Order: sequence, then structure tokens, then C-alpha cells
Amino acid sequence: MTGIVNQTGARSGVIGTITGAGGASSGMVSNVWRFSDTSSGTLTIASTTPTVGTDAGAFSATSGRHYIISGMQHISPYRNAGSNVERYQYNALHYGTADKALGDTSSLGTKLFQSLMGRVLVASSTTTATGYYVFSYNAWFTAASTETHYAYTVYNSNTSNHQTRAYNEVGIPCLTVVYEVMP
Repeated sequence: MTGIVNQTGARSGVIGTITGAGGASSGMVSNVWRFSDTSSGTLTIASTTPTVGTDAGAFSATSGRHYIISGMQHISPYRNAGSNVERYQYNALHYGTADKALGDTSSLGTKLFQSLMGRVLVASSTTTATGYYVFSYNAWFTAASTETHYAYTVYNSNTSNHQTRAYNEVGIPCLTVVYEVMP
């Protein structure tokens, strides 16, 4: 993900920083990063292996500070093979200190939040029956180190009979906001 250039011209995606002799008070938001992935493409997998579903957004974390990650991504689970009643996929939000790209499957950092989205048909069917949803996520963590951290979504099918999709395109981007909160 690339940071959005703000009104002051910062290219890091930082919207604002509180500075001054006293610094920021406990509980105050001290930095905000916004990311919009419109170009890494669409993740399409029929696998139970957790797989990165967007280009990771980078932010500078400080040990002991709290980080709230919020965002959304369009998804569409559907039947890939066989006859079944479910059309599900697992959706998760992760963070870590290693950069990740669409399709990565190793060392996925820390899972902050996971959901299962999809539907159940009335009867078993070979119909594709694609569903279209918005995976919305909100989670937080306290940084254990002062270094660059990355936030990214991770997806997998609940069986190999299901196809999992996550979109990162101009018309349907993955949007993420990271808030730094003073301890």
C-alpha cells in the first residue's frame, strides 16, 4: 500500500503529528496513517493456507504506544469444486515487522482479528453462488519495539472446495487507517 499524500505534502501517509514541549497527553492520537491499495490486484485462491490479501501498509511504531487499525476490503467467496451448501472464507487482519505482499503465505506476523464470512444455501449445490461482501476490521495492539510495522489482510478458504477472493483495484480498493495513541 502507498500512503496518501496529505495537505502538507507528507508522502509517508502521516496526516498529523502532535509536537511541542509537553508532547501528547495519554490517550491522544499522535499520528495517523492512511493507505489505499488500488493496484496490487485481486487475490484468488482455493486453499486453506492463510494468504496475504493486500500490499502491506508501513508505519513507524514506537515501543509502548498503542496502534488502532481500521479498514475495509471487498471480498467474494464462492464454490470452486464439488457439491456443498457453504460458501465461506476466513478474513483476518495481521500486523508485523516484516513487509508483506499480495500472495505471501509465510511468517504472517500477529493475527489481531479474524472473521468468517459467507452464506449457507438451502441445499447442497454445484452452483457457483458467488457472494459479495465488505470485510470491515478494527483492532489494536501495543508496540513492543520501535521500528517500522506493517498492517495487512490475510485470507483463506474454509475448504479447498471454496474459492476466496479479495480485491485491490481502483474501483474497489482496500482502505486502511492506522491511529497511534499515546499510552
